[in-house]
Amino acid sequence: MVYSPISRLAARPVLPVVLRYGLAVASVAAALGTTLTLRHYSLPHPFISLSLTAIAITFWYARTGPGVLALLLSCLAMTRLAARHLLLPGVSWESYVIFYAVFGLLVSWLSAYRRRAERLLTEARDKLEVRVAERTSELTRANSQLQSTQAELRNEKDRLKLLLDVTNQVVSNLQLHDLLRAISASVRRVMQCDCISLALPDPDGVNLRLSILDFPASKGCAREDVIPIDGSPTGKVFRSGIPLVVSGDELNQVSAKIDPAMAEGYQSRCFLPVISRGVVLGTLTLGRLKQQGKAFTQDEVEFFTQVASQIAIAVENASAYRQIADLKDKLAQEKLYLEDEIRTDANFEEIVGQSTVLRRVLKHVETVAPTESTVLIYGETGTGKELIARAIHDLSPRRAKTFVKLNCAAIPTGLLESELFGHEKGAFTGAVAQRVGRMELANQGTLFLDEVGEIPLELQPKLLRVLQEREFERLGSARTLRTDVRLIAATNRDLAAMVEQGRFRSDLFFRLNVFPIQVPALRERPDDIPLLVRHFAGEFSRPHEQND
Repeated sequence: MVYSPISRLAARPVLPVVLRYGLAVASVAAALGTTLTLRHYSLPHPFISLSLTAIAITFWYARTGPGVLALLLSCLAMTRLAARHLLLPGVSWESYVIFYAVFGLLVSWLSAYRRRAERLLTEARDKLEVRVAERTSELTRANSQLQSTQAELRNEKDRLKLLLDVTNQVVSNLQLHDLLRAISASVRRVMQCDCISLALPDPDGVNLRLSILDFPASKGCAREDVIPIDGSPTGKVFRSGIPLVVSGDELNQVSAKIDPAMAEGYQSRCFLPVISRGVVLGTLTLGRLKQQGKAFTQDEVEFFTQVASQIAIAVENASAYRQIADLKDKLAQEKLYLEDEIRTDANFEEIVGQSTVLRRVLKHVETVAPTESTVLIYGETGTGKELIARAIHDLSPRRAKTFVKLNCAAIPTGLLESELFGHEKGAFTGAVAQRVGRMELANQGTLFLDEVGEIPLELQPKLLRVLQEREFERLGSARTLRTDVRLIAATNRDLAAMVEQGRFRSDLFFRLNVFPIQVPALRERPDDIPLLVRHFAGEFSRPHEQND
């Protein structure tokens, strides 16, 4: 605090009563002693001047009471203590008493005025200090409010920028992983969190597949986990569509077996539904580790609900893009198969022959075609096993769907799995693009596997899984795909003997051999040879007749 001369004057302490009256006595005594001393040495001794000085000092510093005492003592000393010779000729001592009284009153008035001025200065100083303190407090509060407002504006600016970034990324990214990679850094900075993840339902409707992105400590964004819908906070939000914040002890009750991300050591997690058109598409989760120790607030939940709404658009776009891409690939593959069928000279809807053994085979075809049963066609090479398979498909409820064929003996062993189940981009050297497999292409249709006995042992369990569970994974992918396909297999080998030799899985054999059909060779139906000769002669002569 800075003190001015005025403040030092106003702050001068008041002397106690004894000291004030002692000052009166001491000052008059000093004046008288000085006079007597000067007189003893025959020097000028102006008692009047000295006494007036003593009276002024007393009135000024000790106030009125001690001043009056000093005045009386001065008069007494002048009249009673041999100071009469100092009086002017013709002037009585009463006149000096009056002069002393007037002088004392004047000094008393000046002293009172001084004290009043000091009091006013003190009051003004106190009021000024109070006003300065109030003003300082007001400025401090205003500065604090200004800083708070600036922080809120910066936060709002960051949030608006985040929403703009999310909107731009939604428009420009059709892959969810690319979207979350692009916005995760901004989300962590604005929302002060350590993790952002997106969970989407698996086709089985039982689990949510969680893609964890942007973990601290360089854990990156290449980890996928499966979370059950029942019993997990993520599943609860997915079912209810209501945001949920879990913190502290409640969070510790969530088992890492249910939610693998709990092993990271969270202090607070915020689960948000990703909703579009009233349908919950998945969940978005934010997490804060224990170092921060701060739970998500309602304001943060409300804001990030807006971000989740934008991400819902991205989820829909990505899903639609994936479906369109899959359908495009499937359409392209179907086009190739249809072109191949068009180029085939044989009329697959017509089987030439009236022999008893052939009629028996066709009777079996009529029996099994309306069912969903797996069929295994036996026969030598060239006996028409593919024609029988096509006849089963054409007579089945699936005839409006695709009939897909695959000759297992014509595909190299290393590529057979890719041809059958498909592969992802980069799954192996040369996989420059995603490929839809025959199993996926034949969904809701019929898949004909010719020479099924040539499938290698290491691939047979995957085919068995399709027959049992109706699901598979593309080569290089962890995403499970489901398919509704009817399987018809054909072979010219003795699969039962191959099972005994350990070259074919017994469980796969029993799954294929549900309804066996034996196609006879032409030597077993000689009655059909004239019909076949007439049929092929007509087919081969028709182009020549058109040329003529």
